[in-house]
Amino acid sequence: MPALHAVLGAIARLAITLLSKRRQARIDGRIAVAGLDGEVEIIRDRWGVPHIYASTEHDLFFAQGFTHAQDRMWQMDLSRRIAAGRLSEIVGGELIETDTIARTLGFSRNASLDLKNMPQEIIDLFTAYADGVNAHISGLGGRLPVEFTLLRYRPDPWTVLDSLSYVRLLTWSLSYGWYPELVTARLIKAIGPELAADLRIEYPSDHVDTLPRGIEVGPPRSDDSPAGGFVSTGGASNAWAISGGRTTSGSALLANDPHLPLRLPSIWYENHLKAAGFHATGVSFPGLPGVVIGHNEHIAWGQTVSFVDAQDVVVERFDPARPRMYQTAVGWLEAESIQETINVRRRKEPVTREILVTRNGPVMPQIDVGEGQKASIRAMSLGPSPDAAGFIGINRARNWAEFRDACRKLRATQVNFIYADVEGNIGYTAAGAVPVRASGNGTLPVEGWSPDSGLVGEIPYEEMPHALNPAQGYLISANNRIVDDAYPHHLGSMWIPGYRANRLEEVIAGSEKFGAFESMALQLDFTCLPGLQFADLVRDLDPDDPDAKLGADLLKSWDGVLDAASAPGAIYELMRRRLLRHLLEPALGPEMTRQVMGDGMHPLLASESEYVTYDTTILLRLLDNEGGASPQWVERAGGSEAALEWALADAVRELRATQGDDRAGWSWGNMHKMTFAHPMGLRQPLDRVFNRGPYQIGGDSDTPWQASYPASGPYSATSAGQSYRQIIDMGDLPGAIAMYAPGQSGRLGSRHYDDLIEPWLAGEYHPMLWDRSQVDNERRATLILSPDGV
Repeated sequence: MPALHAVLGAIARLAITLLSKRRQARIDGRIAVAGLDGEVEIIRDRWGVPHIYASTEHDLFFAQGFTHAQDRMWQMDLSRRIAAGRLSEIVGGELIETDTIARTLGFSRNASLDLKNMPQEIIDLFTAYADGVNAHISGLGGRLPVEFTLLRYRPDPWTVLDSLSYVRLLTWSLSYGWYPELVTARLIKAIGPELAADLRIEYPSDHVDTLPRGIEVGPPRSDDSPAGGFVSTGGASNAWAISGGRTTSGSALLANDPHLPLRLPSIWYENHLKAAGFHATGVSFPGLPGVVIGHNEHIAWGQTVSFVDAQDVVVERFDPARPRMYQTAVGWLEAESIQETINVRRRKEPVTREILVTRNGPVMPQIDVGEGQKASIRAMSLGPSPDAAGFIGINRARNWAEFRDACRKLRATQVNFIYADVEGNIGYTAAGAVPVRASGNGTLPVEGWSPDSGLVGEIPYEEMPHALNPAQGYLISANNRIVDDAYPHHLGSMWIPGYRANRLEEVIAGSEKFGAFESMALQLDFTCLPGLQFADLVRDLDPDDPDAKLGADLLKSWDGVLDAASAPGAIYELMRRRLLRHLLEPALGPEMTRQVMGDGMHPLLASESEYVTYDTTILLRLLDNEGGASPQWVERAGGSEAALEWALADAVRELRATQGDDRAGWSWGNMHKMTFAHPMGLRQPLDRVFNRGPYQIGGDSDTPWQASYPASGPYSATSAGQSYRQIIDMGDLPGAIAMYAPGQSGRLGSRHYDDLIEPWLAGEYHPMLWDRSQVDNERRATLILSPDGV
């Protein structure tokens, strides 16, 4: 069968690629387009990046929508279908559950409310963007991508609501908090509160905080001020900003590499936008106008997921006799009932679903909280929020004050922003609304009928963590804890452990001067600090078992560099996960163990649990009996030394079985591979047509070059990776550099479909062309959009 799959895949790849090549976007020449104020010039460079020059913002965003659609129309259509719960229309009955979840969470419902409250000026920009998309859908600038032909449908016209629904899907995917509450409650029920506390999510005390002082605002800089010595997910990220006093150039520097699932096409689309009063470059989301991460003429910005706790599970008590009535502290209330109709491909009749929404949020039938009860999700990302206006405001910001004012509007987007500007300022601000709970700290579900289950407000924006020009001269954000316990408000407790942040701090603080070259090296760094901790744990072991001894010897000699060639790294990764399962399963059983190790639910609800990043810290806690952990976890395994020796031997035997007897051929990359997977590649033989890979890759969730694997499917690097890298010296904007993979185009057969994979893997960058002379030097194609009749 594998041979047949390979033959069929090769034939299908040749045939479909040839078909797709006849459907490429038109990127040269002149096209007459109705509705433009003037001519628009779209120059594509050697990397396929469009540089769009327009006279007005209307024309600029029209052209951005047009180029997004030219290169990514099927991806855009898929994104809006996910948000609207309309996948079953094109795929069939297997995605009814996904559509039901999307409609229950209400991305489109919330987007409709956002549209009603959106300023007219922002509506006009989003409308111009939609008009540009629709110009391509109507047939201008090339035929539709081959995916539409294979699935036998045409896209509907694009609307402003489609863009706003996608915003809601994105903000939901980067918001956290509800699922670990459920896992913690199940743990307590299974083994009691004392043993459950041994498996708690707790940020290590020796890991760094982003803002130890919570709020630190130093003096702002201006053009004539000295350069002095002052300085962020489903996803994660690294970001840093360094003041001119610590950089090699004497100007402020900003670097960012967001860690998101690596797909084909990429979630990002790089573009350079210029019109009167607007000039920005960086990456965007196909389906949305503007730049999400990048720089304009005055400021640069990057993002990391903040992991603040902005979600809760609320247990709702419904009346069996009156199925829409639920109990509250003020009596019985009727839940809002919404009837949803889901059209399903190859079915004559649609599927209907009733959605219930309480005052706390949508009721999720997928969440089991016990007989006779239901669960709703209360999330700030599902509440009113003018996020679209906020991101446009960031694109336009000229200074720290305007940047902060724009971030204020990002209520549903729980992220850290790192900032730098041409004046020499660096800054940090936490965006997104964070609730203030009547009681508790958000670590367990609450009972909706209790008077203490509600919210009493939000943390005021002015009191959210932020910093301008901190005394240390740099800022680091790597999904680590933002503030320490002295901060007066509760932000949460589920930050990703600070191994990456500690490594960034170690390198940046230990460098006399730091610039673009050093930033490149740090973004490409494979140092695994917890791996070195495990190497120390086995240093005094002298196992009798020859396999355990071999594993211990390899780890003892390891330098902690978890690149693809590392054999000790493979030992570490295998023993760590297997040892934790070895310790947990006797008490928890397989299913509960999987949840504690990070398994999620449905991909749209919670693809992974926040526990997934704490498997290492939990394991170290149990092995060392740290923090009062019960000794019974390791006693069942014969003690810590016996458990470590068992895990080492087991790891070596696994490597022998899968990579051969010759240990010279063992490597982390042999088992840790990544594939840029296309949605059409989920089925054979189309995987050999649309997917690219697998590629051996180093790193894991704790290395600066992050390449994490899902708890449900180790060790393939499909969870998150460096989806984009940028380094910007604010004194040399034309010298800014970036890279992402697999390529700019989502069209099979385009040279830009996968041309950036090898440079990305090799740690290379390309220039973020800024000046017109740079763009002209790298020009590969020019398309002119002219007003109809001109």
